[in-house]
Amino acid sequence: MTNANNTPETRYVSHEELRAKALENPAILRAYRLAAARFAVIQDIVNLRHTHGFSQSDLAKRASTHQSRISKIEAADHDIRLSTLITLADALDADVDVRLIPRSTQALFSSLFYQKVSPSSETMTVEPTQSGPATKITLRS
Repeated sequence: MTNANNTPETRYVSHEELRAKALENPAILRAYRLAAARFAVIQDIVNLRHTHGFSQSDLAKRASTHQSRISKIEAADHDIRLSTLITLADALDADVDVRLIPRSTQALFSSLFYQKVSPSSETMTVEPTQSGPATKITLRS
């Protein structure tokens, strides 16, 4: 597009628009999902290590490994195996919870996650946000 002076107009695009457009590409979407999961696990390891007051060397000793390996894991230079994650979790007095969530339900749960939830005896009402109306969920035992 051009303006009245026949010069190109600059259109600023929000981060959300750029992200949404980029994630339309299947290769980018796959890389994004992989990176998001890796960095979430790394952040948990670092947070728990700090909560316990452990240095990387302390954690390495507790996990029977080397400090350099902990450093590489925390710097995302080392792709962590599930067995290594379980060993680190044990050293951090934590459990590992790995689940596969169908993508069709993932959007529902992630949208509920950040909304205010008011529990009652048998139902839970999720209060409306800017993105949509309230949702009523019936809990059955």
